[in-house]
Amino acid sequence: MIAMENDSLLEDSLLTRNAAIFLEAASSRSFSSTAQRLHVSQSSISQSIKSFEKKLGFRLFERDARPLRLTHEGRLLLAGLEKGTQELGALLHQLKNKGQTKPFLKLGMLESVGSFIGADVAKGLSQDINELEIKTGPSDRLFFALLNREIELGVLSSPVLSDDSLAWDFLFEEPWVLIFPRGFEIPSPLTWQVLSKLELSFVQYGKNTANNRIISTFFDRLSLRFSTRYKVEDTNMILKFVKAGLGWGLVQPYAVSSLVGLGEVTIVKAPSPISRRKVFLVSRNSFDKELLGTVKNLLIHLMQEKIKAELCPIIPWISSEYLFAE
Repeated sequence: MIAMENDSLLEDSLLTRNAAIFLEAASSRSFSSTAQRLHVSQSSISQSIKSFEKKLGFRLFERDARPLRLTHEGRLLLAGLEKGTQELGALLHQLKNKGQTKPFLKLGMLESVGSFIGADVAKGLSQDINELEIKTGPSDRLFFALLNREIELGVLSSPVLSDDSLAWDFLFEEPWVLIFPRGFEIPSPLTWQVLSKLELSFVQYGKNTANNRIISTFFDRLSLRFSTRYKVEDTNMILKFVKAGLGWGLVQPYAVSSLVGLGEVTIVKAPSPISRRKVFLVSRNSFDKELLGTVKNLLIHLMQEKIKAELCPIIPWISSEYLFAE
């Protein structure tokens, strides 16, 4: 009969590092081969097996045989551990298929996108993940949060730099729209040259933002300069400045939908030519591809549905301005 020191034997020994070493040694039938595979010394393997045998109360190997030969008790223990490992693997697979082991997800989203569909994303992923943490902010800040593993996925615009550890999946391309304070007399026809001569200040994104890079590159290409008294970091601040009558802005349509609906600002289609902003779902190359696909499809679906339901009634021309990944 196999002797056991106490009722906590399985917890104290069978599920410890010594048990893993025993399984490896039983497979290779050589302490030296086991040491090489586990990158430890042979004496360490020998001591671990002796310690395991002492806890169990019986010998596992016939030390005099070459290659190593399991004792009768050793063969019984090996069979039990292998069966337990197989059953555990089957159980985990079964639980995963039943949705009982759901992952945690840390998702970063552009501030404007998060405000528009963040709650819908949480609702849409409720069956796929156990817990969701959403971090919003400018694209560059989220990019570095990805690099520092503070988030696992990011909804970002143009990258500040490239990194081989990250994969960029295109989501959609979107327009910029002009917003003016309520009651402001908008020139007609409206061109970039006319805008550059306005006394009303252009409320610009701060220098260290992806939106600033996109807009500044476009304006530089057209050799445009604007009266700019205010620079702010995020879209919400631009909306507040425009609403207060301090200037006009260039933003994404969904960022201002609530203000337009309330009549607090006026939205106008940007003159041609105009650059567009590309938005990506960014992940580490090692991220689970199935969950990545689920999140990507959900984001595209939600954007399409909410643009149709919330933007088109107040900005009829906006739906044709978006381009989505297929």
